Amino acid sequence: MLFRSVYFWKNKYTATDFWPKARKIDVEEACILKADLIVNSSLVLDLDEEDQYVNFITFCKDLKSELIAKNKYIPLKNEKEKWCFYSNYFKKRYEIALFIRTFPGYGQSDVYSVNRKQFCVTEDFKSIIKNIKEVV
Repeated sequence: MLFRSVYFWKNKYTATDFWPKARKIDVEEACILKADLIVNSSLVLDLDEEDQYVNFITFCKDLKSELIAKNKYIPLKNEKEKWCFYSNYFKKRYEIALFIRTFPGYGQSDVYSVNRKQFCVTEDFKSIIKNIKEVV
């Protein structure tokens, strides 16, 4: 798991259809919320922005080299483990309140691909979530 977080999606379709299936969530136990995320831009890592993405990848490579040099590097088994490890480390080091990332579409329609923009509010910054409303 990336970290204890609250996840938001750019569109209702992803929240109601894709996410519950991907995470095997019991939709009878879940609800869809709409909210405003009010946050200082210095606390945001938006991996859809090229400069921020490049900085994050550089951070990951530098951290890996540093850990290898100190004989503290543990090989990560797969892409999910890598993403979680480096994201968690980055989040703690730079006090990131909000991660933004667009995931490639899965289960595309015959007409177009649906990308899934995710907003992940980290545990220590839940106070940035404002004006919460249930979507019916």
